[in-house]
Amino acid sequence: MESLIKEKKWALNSALFAVAIIWGMGTIMMQVAINCRFSTVLITLLRFVIGAVCVGAFVLRDFKKLNRHYLSLGLLCGTMLFLGFFLLQLGLGDTKPSNSLFLSSCTVIFVPMISWALMKKRPDGKVFRGAVFCLLGVAVLSMDLSGGLSFSKGDLLTLASCLVFSCYNSVMGKYSAGLESLLFTFIQLAAAALWSAVAMPFFPLDFSVIGASWQGIAAVAVLGVFNTGLCYIIQTTTQKYASPTKVTMIFSLEAVFGSVFSILFGFEPLTWQLVVGGLIMLLSVLYIEVDLATLFRKSKSGAAA
Repeated sequence: MESLIKEKKWALNSALFAVAIIWGMGTIMMQVAINCRFSTVLITLLRFVIGAVCVGAFVLRDFKKLNRHYLSLGLLCGTMLFLGFFLLQLGLGDTKPSNSLFLSSCTVIFVPMISWALMKKRPDGKVFRGAVFCLLGVAVLSMDLSGGLSFSKGDLLTLASCLVFSCYNSVMGKYSAGLESLLFTFIQLAAAALWSAVAMPFFPLDFSVIGASWQGIAAVAVLGVFNTGLCYIIQTTTQKYASPTKVTMIFSLEAVFGSVFSILFGFEPLTWQLVVGGLIMLLSVLYIEVDLATLFRKSKSGAAA
């Protein structure tokens, strides 16, 4: 998979879009697990443990490659993963889902700035313009102005989680090159699982729900195997060959796919916000990805011929 992603742009983009789709489905799986009385802390713990075990099964022969660089960077990224999810879930308890969706997508603004600071390379102007349009699309998609604008403690926590995830994406973009993707992903997930276990005593947990509902178990299993294990393998691999800004822009489409799956599963109705907001987000990604000037020159030269 890695050699194909490295050599073919379509494979790279397809892998990133696949992650956005799977994470969009993760919104539904999370809702199913919560409806089955799984607490957010328990879901976080189980998804990282399951993800780490699944990835670990494929890296047993690679443990000999472990060194201080793998461990220190893996621990740093795993800590940011745990902290990002932890703050996000704390924020969800004190904010509207639409606010959470919008604020979480502020990564499209934060990542170019943080990457600029880390890599000492200013992103192209079209990146910032595309990020602003993408954020506008998320605003149209998610904001509900019927109850008026408000900003709560949950919104602050969500914004903090967004900043943590932005740092994670930027660090991955700068330092993941040259690392074995499976091994590095395992260390990250194992570190996040460890931090989740450390946090357990501070939150009430009811492990009896694990055996009470097969739907809840299935939802958490999907979150662990696909949304955590598979998706972070793909992200770790693709960020060797794609800029953090590009990765973040495509991942922001998770909001669109999440809304589509919510409609398909009957959690919410189809609205004009989904159609218009989703279209704006897709166009913003295409704006960054497609070199319009080159296409125009080619079409002009083709017409002249």
